[in-house]
Amino acid sequence: MQPMDVLHCIRKGFALASPAQVELLRGCVDIDVIHESWVPRWALEAAMMLVGAGYGEQQIRTLFGEGRERVLAELNSRAQSGALLRAVRPRNPYQRAAIDDATHAALSEAQDGHRRSCALCAEGQQCLDADLLQEEMQAQFPVDRRKQPRA
Repeated sequence: MQPMDVLHCIRKGFALASPAQVELLRGCVDIDVIHESWVPRWALEAAMMLVGAGYGEQQIRTLFGEGRERVLAELNSRAQSGALLRAVRPRNPYQRAAIDDATHAALSEAQDGHRRSCALCAEGQQCLDADLLQEEMQAQFPVDRRKQPRA
């Protein structure tokens, strides 16, 4: 996958998933799978919340087979019953979830791959693509400066 394709997937709200995760979510009519490994982040989050709530793979496949609205309704009902703290957790970029690790690695590899193959980057000149990749890395996975020692 080209570096800018990785950037495009992340900006569209997709996250890199393992083959097992892709297979688990594949039956959902509301999910597009890109390059057999990128799925919407909401779907990965929902699947992990359902696993955490004790759902088995077949139950999750069945729920996702009924579509996004059904999945969200199930999460809402679990939250209302007290089984989940909340149906949807807001993403805290300073506390990376386990599902973000593969996406972070893919974006890092895209940056490195671009720098190796770009003539402008090799010459140390300004490169728009490199800047876009770096901006997205900082936006998605910012460094928590509160925990760094002061100079």
